[in-house]
Parts: sequence; structure tokens; C-alpha cells
Amino acid sequence: MKSKLLLNPFEKIAGIQSLIFGIMAMLTAGIIGYFSNTHFDGVLNVHSGYVAPLVLHIIEPFTDWLFISLWFLIFGIIFSSSKVRAIDIFGTQAFAFIPLVPASFTGFFKVISNLSAKLTGVNPENLNIEMLPISELIAVIIIGMFAMALVIWSAIWMYNGFKISSNLPHKKVIPIYVSGIILGMIIPKYLFSLML
Repeated sequence: MKSKLLLNPFEKIAGIQSLIFGIMAMLTAGIIGYFSNTHFDGVLNVHSGYVAPLVLHIIEPFTDWLFISLWFLIFGIIFSSSKVRAIDIFGTQAFAFIPLVPASFTGFFKVISNLSAKLTGVNPENLNIEMLPISELIAVIIIGMFAMALVIWSAIWMYNGFKISSNLPHKKVIPIYVSGIILGMIIPKYLFSLML
């Protein structure tokens, strides 16, 4: 039962309660991200490296959340035969950010900032293995796999939250979900690039 809740907590939590926990998680990740230079600059995007003001770090996860929640709400209302409550969509999608909070610490690892500094402004054609010592490369791969696991976990929660909140079958949820994630990785990132 506990393992099932790890993949789908929305059988136990939704609505305003999930919204509050999710907002706290996004604020926490934004603040930690400011100190670690970690960015959530698109739905399920986690990047470390560039320095930015605190306000941008706070805005990033909230923009991602608003984009994907509005996407799911609009299409949930259009395609669902039952009533779709905005608080459930927004609450479950906010809560689905929680697995990403530990990813905000990845920027504290010096190997990440070292790699970013080495690769900044480097032409991809000029990359060679000597630029990346094997010990640093292994550390970056391990940190990357950890962050990827958190992203996958969050993605599963987003899917399950949308499915439960909209009461749609898989065949309708999947295209809405996939298109929302793809656009959610591109549009907020583009908007943030205009702010830098």
C-alpha cells in the first residue's frame, strides 16, 4: 500500500491540502535554488549553473505549475464527462512538484559548477575528453541520474494527479499529458530567457 502511495498519493490527498503542500515545496525549491544556482526553467526542467536574482528562482516553479495546471484544466473540462474542479487540478499539480525539491540541492556540488564553468562558451566541436576528468564525469553522471529519478517521479505524480482530477481514460489523458509536458518544457524556458 505504501509503495502504491509513492507513485499515486492522490488517492489520499488532493484539493486545498495538496495545493498548500505544493506551494510550500515550490517556495522551498526556489529559495534553495537561489543559493545553489539551480533553476526549474520549464516543466520537469532542472538546470544548474547561471546566477540569477531570487525573484526569478521563485517565479520559475510557479510559472511551470501555472502553465501545466491551466493546460490540464482546459482540456480536462473539454474532454471529461464529469465535473472537473480547478482546485483539484491545481492542487495535485502543485503537489507533484514535491519530488523535485531535493533536485534544488544539486547545484551545491562543486563538480556541477566546475563543469558549467568549463563548458560555458565552448564550441561543441572543440570538446575533448581531457576537458572532463573521469572522476568529475562519474560524479556528474551520478548526480544527473539522481536528478533524473526525481524528474521521473514528479512526472508520474503529474500524470496520476491529472488522471484522477479529470476522471479521463488513459487514451485521452496520454496525448493531453504528453503535449502539455513538451510545450511546458519549451514555453516557460523561452519566457525566462527573455527575462535574463
